[in-house]
Amino acid sequence: MAASDWSAADFPVRVAKVAELLADGTVTYVNSEPVLSDLDINEDANCPIMYKQSWSNTLNDIVTNFLRNVGILQSFEDVIIPRIILDEIAKFYSNDVTKYRSFEDYMHAILICKYFSMLKQTRKPDNDNDRKVQVDYKLTKKATLTTTKILKALEDFKQGKFQLFNGATHEDLEVYFIDHTVNKVNLQRFSYPKGATYTTSEDELALITALRDATKFVDEIKPSIGWDPEQEDIWGILPEHAELRKRVSTGYFKSAKTGTKWHMMVNHKKNGVFALDDGRMSCYLLFVYRFFSIIIHEKMNEKEPPAVRKMAANVVGSRYRAILEQLEQSGL
Repeated sequence: MAASDWSAADFPVRVAKVAELLADGTVTYVNSEPVLSDLDINEDANCPIMYKQSWSNTLNDIVTNFLRNVGILQSFEDVIIPRIILDEIAKFYSNDVTKYRSFEDYMHAILICKYFSMLKQTRKPDNDNDRKVQVDYKLTKKATLTTTKILKALEDFKQGKFQLFNGATHEDLEVYFIDHTVNKVNLQRFSYPKGATYTTSEDELALITALRDATKFVDEIKPSIGWDPEQEDIWGILPEHAELRKRVSTGYFKSAKTGTKWHMMVNHKKNGVFALDDGRMSCYLLFVYRFFSIIIHEKMNEKEPPAVRKMAANVVGSRYRAILEQLEQSGL
């Protein structure tokens, strides 16, 4: 049954169906053990090659290697396959929509999103760079900040047409890129501020592992029950012993950032965790993908009431998720 055929009232039916599938062995759920690497991914020898080029390039390498292995290129060693052909094969292979953007590009896209959000709320910027950007991208208070606008601005930024935060480091935003295998520390070249070190806490490592397990499980049962994690929280259909379900019921966790205790005002649709600290002064966003996770810490406007800060954090999370969605769509 397709996800659209279900209504909210059918939730108990789906939960019962999941229990049935588990009982007869059609599907299984395994709680993986979190493993922390002892290698530093920032040392060149420890950094996987996929992070040294764009995902599009990696897919082209995979396709080319496959063509060699099956003998298609053996008789045409001197023939150079046009990149457009490799791109089409790679797009079919993984639905790649990243268009040769680097992982660093997506980190910059998040920064641009934050920068533009600030300019939308700024009545009169106090420097020429901010004023020009505000005018060029029509960043009025009522303007809609779309992913398309952000990615267009990304190309302009790469061409040096403007500076982020007028060339300064924005202290209220932190972005950390964590590989799932070489996970001792963050990959600094794709993190912000540049050079910052982030060591995932035990709770974060457990959460990442639990979300990966839950995503695999949902992907396995979707054909049987028509589950749509875009519309519904995934933890509700997990078996009682699932690690993610237990952690959600706990309601809080600690991050690596000075041991901050985060309360799970959590949205577990698909692959994310959203949380606020005790005073609702900062928000925490965790996006878990196939090979890596992205952790974002952002301070909220302390002049706003707590309820407004929570709403603002939800908006921020939705914008970042929309930008990063291309990674998941492309097989990452």
